[in-house]
Amino acid sequence: MLLKRMGITLWALVIFTLLFSLSGATVIGSSSIHLGYANAALAAGKSISVPYAVTLASGSTWGTTLAVSNTSYLSSHGISASLSDTYGDPTYTGSMSITLSNSVPAGTYNITLSATGDDPSQSNAVFTLTVLSAPSNTSSSTSVSQPTVPSTLPTTPSSVTAPSPSTAVQNSSAYGYPPTSSSSSYVYLVVLVIIIVVIIAAAVLLRKH
Repeated sequence: MLLKRMGITLWALVIFTLLFSLSGATVIGSSSIHLGYANAALAAGKSISVPYAVTLASGSTWGTTLAVSNTSYLSSHGISASLSDTYGDPTYTGSMSITLSNSVPAGTYNITLSATGDDPSQSNAVFTLTVLSAPSNTSSSTSVSQPTVPSTLPTTPSSVTAPSPSTAVQNSSAYGYPPTSSSSSYVYLVVLVIIIVVIIAAAVLLRKH
């Protein structure tokens, strides 16, 4: 009786395993890779970050591994491309960091992203990178014009007449400077009175407290 029960249990495990494996084989799907933007132009020595998303195109999610498939080609030209998130169940997102060395030759480069695993990508995603040429520093094309010196220079007056004190006072007030008069002493007197009033008021308040 015990052996019969063990045989039934064994057959149940075999049938469950077969059904699970068959269902797993049928629900494995495919994924799609989407880039935030498909191209950019950079100068050597610069860097850029490109957002991406891996979505489920068909079937069910069973895990997808994302990678840059042509890293060897890119690194040989001084280009580094790395992914922030390389594995997950679609949908998942991340960013691709692209860094250029100072010696990257000018030209156009394709950065290819592919997804593998249980949900492989139907097609690769390609980011087109244009490396700009460095500006040329040619001194021959730069011309500097010399200032023109007049043929006749203004003459210096032989004598200068000093203005009278009264005239100097009038001219200073005309240019915005206050004339030297008794008005300044009046201002000082007003300020002194205000200070005395403040001191007296402070003394009264201290006596009340």
